[in-house]
Amino acid sequence: MRRSFHLGCKTLVAATAVLVGAVLAGCQELPEVEYETDRLEVATYFDAPLCRGTLDSFDEHVDRIEDMLGIGYASQPIRVYWLSQAEIEDRCGADRGGCFYPATRVVFTRGQSLRHELVHAVLDSEGESYFVEEGMAEMLSGVGVYFDVSDASVSPAKHLSLSRSEYRRGGLDYDAAAHFIRWVYETAGPSAMLRLADEIEARSTAAEIENTLEAVVGDPMQTIEDDYRTSAPNYYAGLAHGTLSAPSWETLEAGLKVRLDCAAPDTFGPLPQGDAGLYRVFRIIMPSAGVSAIEVEGPEGTFVELIDPLARLRRGLVQDWTQPDSRYDPKALRVYAGERTTPVVKDRTYLLVVASQSPEPADVRVRIAAPASRYDGQPHRSLEPNTEDDSGPGRDR
Repeated sequence: MRRSFHLGCKTLVAATAVLVGAVLAGCQELPEVEYETDRLEVATYFDAPLCRGTLDSFDEHVDRIEDMLGIGYASQPIRVYWLSQAEIEDRCGADRGGCFYPATRVVFTRGQSLRHELVHAVLDSEGESYFVEEGMAEMLSGVGVYFDVSDASVSPAKHLSLSRSEYRRGGLDYDAAAHFIRWVYETAGPSAMLRLADEIEARSTAAEIENTLEAVVGDPMQTIEDDYRTSAPNYYAGLAHGTLSAPSWETLEAGLKVRLDCAAPDTFGPLPQGDAGLYRVFRIIMPSAGVSAIEVEGPEGTFVELIDPLARLRRGLVQDWTQPDSRYDPKALRVYAGERTTPVVKDRTYLLVVASQSPEPADVRVRIAAPASRYDGQPHRSLEPNTEDDSGPGRDR
């Protein structure tokens, strides 16, 4: 549902002057709210439409956070301002991707950080448990995390007492926070997140949060730190990774039929990097390394991207699998409708983005051959000419 709803800077400052007046002073007018869902009011700085799949996923994300953290349903919607990076920095500070001001239910964000900021909005904390809360927000955003667990310069116990001034000066390592909280989640279970969320809501001190960590893990803090450094893997896959569909190789070789429609609950938009268009994401589990083959059929402007989500992992570039960025993989492929290519792939999971540069509905068929060898030759199972009905691609198989 769309509606006109304008809240300029002066209005917002008047409503929350004590908390955010200084930050918002001198900022430009905010865009009007265009989308209203069960849980959100969303305003964007761009003209491209937000598709139903994108909006539904935000509502589901808020519901999931409330369930995981034992927080009651809030009937008042969260106001989301999806802004440009320059506008975000005007309101949130330099090099920030978004922010939330407690007691306002107002989020300023870019698309890539929206799910992170929604965790803060659900918690709505005015406390200073930055290490735990930011770690929880990162983990619950659904994105994976890579951190060198042998890096002894980051002590979870010491970071529990990070001050507001240290936090604002950039003293928090978000990857370290997300990695440690994920280890606590994997070690002590979901109930640990409920207990920690209670402490965040109660604005507990660092000592009280440390006591809670010791209680949920069952060890003193020094033992927790020692066990964390010896048992945690450097990389944790994102909690949202398993939500992506993984087509069978029978379907891929016959032709994966994908319907893109902004009004459909399975279609997302705009494109992951913010451009106008539609997309869907699939997991492709390569059975072996070698040479594959990809060809695409569809209207002009439709394309697929094949992205290795782990390509720059050790450099700290962790993909959000639900809205992947091809710039994180220097060997990422883009294949437009009518084209065919034979990439060399590894035996790992890839992300297949099926997309269109137009907001209009489109039918796309993607055919992928399983790799057969490790040399740069032809795949053992080449893609034969399509002998199916020529009426055009339909929905997924």
